[in-house]
Amino acid sequence: FGVLEAALRVLRSLQMVKDDDGKLSPSVLNLDEQAGAMFEAWMVENYQACNDASGKLASWRGKARGFVLRMALVLSFLDWAFNPLGPSPETVSGAVIDPETRLASSILKAIAKRKAKTFNPREARETWRLGGLSKSDAWKAPLALLVEGRWLIGASENKSETQTAGRPRSDYLVNPRLWEGSK
Repeated sequence: FGVLEAALRVLRSLQMVKDDDGKLSPSVLNLDEQAGAMFEAWMVENYQACNDASGKLASWRGKARGFVLRMALVLSFLDWAFNPLGPSPETVSGAVIDPETRLASSILKAIAKRKAKTFNPREARETWRLGGLSKSDAWKAPLALLVEGRWLIGASENKSETQTAGRPRSDYLVNPRLWEGSK
């Protein structure tokens, strides 16, 4: 708990700033250039997804812009709190997403687009043609992230007793929570 307590102390040390009238007010942080470009690209994608959604999902997507900005702000301050080697953030910076996370996101988006209830990486690799996922080894790390995040559930426990001989299928069940609110 020492690290967490230290980070909390750093966050609690933040002070409000005085405005032109001498009143205390919260700091306003803008997005840096990279974060701004990332956010604009995401907004275009989210806007298109809003048009394709209905019900609770459409409502959530409509509110997501503010949520995403608030989360980016929180994550910027958390990053600083655990590594406080200077003043608090003055802008919200763009983060570089590691390749495995980006590929996992591509897989999940493709699953959602197809409204798949089950998923087989080999079939997906052969038919979906996802960028960066043309070789079977490229699927290992992103699939591990999706399983760890509980988006995919290994279906090996539920294999049929009538399975044919040979290499076993690597089937996954898609977490039904992915479909909540999309009806």
